[in-house]
Amino acid sequence: MIADDFIKAAGSIFDAKEHLLELGLPPNNSIRNMEIARKRVASDAHDEHTYGLTVLWCLSSLGNRDAAILYAAAIERHVEEAEMPEAQATHYLAVAANWRRIVDMTVDIAALMNGTPSEEPSASDATAQNFGRMDDPAAPKEGFVVLSSIGDPLSQEGRSLSSRFSPILRKPVPRRGLTPAEGAVSEAISFRYPWAVGAADIIERSFALIRGTSSDRSYAKPLMFVGEKGTGKTSLAIFVAQLLGRHWVRLPAAGTADSATLGATPRGWSNFRVSMPAQAILESKSCDPCVIVDELDKASRVGSQNGSVMGVLMGMLDLPAKYYDTALMANIDLSHTLFMATANRVDTIAEELLDRFTIVPVARPKIEHFDVILATLRTQIAERLGVDEFALPSLDEVEYAALRSFFSTNRGSLRVLSEAFEVTLKSAFDRQHAMPRM
Repeated sequence: MIADDFIKAAGSIFDAKEHLLELGLPPNNSIRNMEIARKRVASDAHDEHTYGLTVLWCLSSLGNRDAAILYAAAIERHVEEAEMPEAQATHYLAVAANWRRIVDMTVDIAALMNGTPSEEPSASDATAQNFGRMDDPAAPKEGFVVLSSIGDPLSQEGRSLSSRFSPILRKPVPRRGLTPAEGAVSEAISFRYPWAVGAADIIERSFALIRGTSSDRSYAKPLMFVGEKGTGKTSLAIFVAQLLGRHWVRLPAAGTADSATLGATPRGWSNFRVSMPAQAILESKSCDPCVIVDELDKASRVGSQNGSVMGVLMGMLDLPAKYYDTALMANIDLSHTLFMATANRVDTIAEELLDRFTIVPVARPKIEHFDVILATLRTQIAERLGVDEFALPSLDEVEYAALRSFFSTNRGSLRVLSEAFEVTLKSAFDRQHAMPRM
């Protein structure tokens, strides 16, 4: 009998590897892990069986098709043998069917994100079921020095900052960003955001240059996603940051009346603080975080009385390798930092700032994208609530049709659909609770 906690959709590569470590297994997609999963799943002991299922889920999320087939079969067998409400059984079968669709996909996105498949296992791990690997970064293993000094180090503020920034001060800070295999970013974005393939093409072109020149740099070409409200610009920016393995921070710029939210607050003020990118580098212990400035077009303009986000951003992008942080009273290297922004329009943004970004148009989703969007919304709501997707009720035909029609009449707005989906989920919960218990 399967514990319901282990019936769930695919997870991220990072979650799968973390679960494997928690289970005491090496965090890779190996033959040894697969054999352990097979043996444990075949056990009649509940704990052993559950352990095997968890390993299968991890391997499936890492792109192992054999594991996904076994996992889907185990879910289907559970539905057949156990007594449960019809709605619950329908949802479990939908999870199993989704796993089988992943198996049938001609492109294995998880494998692509780990690199190009190799024909033979590496000599260092003869048991590895090698689904590929990330392209080897050319950056030195020790990383890059991004902060060489703290200004006025003998002052009280200087001593405090020197202690706080000691993990990265005058030390090489490693890269965290990944260099995906050719075509991986394009495939992933096309799968999750099929109406935004333009972003994939732009990123792929820059990665082609990085690979072709064996550059030691992470991807750091500033991107601005521009489109109508409700087209998924913010979630797309976050998704890109996650695809590239970056630590990311987001600044909601709408209505921001001064520059201190993105830039530093100088010393001398009781609440002085370093710039957002400097803080992100410190928090992540990586030289290449991602800073997302959301709704940049609604921020105060350059030349405003208290400064502006646009003005600070322009300074950061003008000479990023030597950006002067007024709290640190020193230059910090932001040339590895990836800056992204979102905007509904560009006519309110200073032209000299626009010139520093690559503009990525984001079209409005169409009705043929509805199923992809609905699956993404379900995943996001489950993550926000801290529950597995199976905890959310499945929609019946009437609810599904009504939501699809609503999406069509509202011109494909993701924001409006998200609100409507939550209302529909409540209705589905009420319907499910009204059903007679088995």
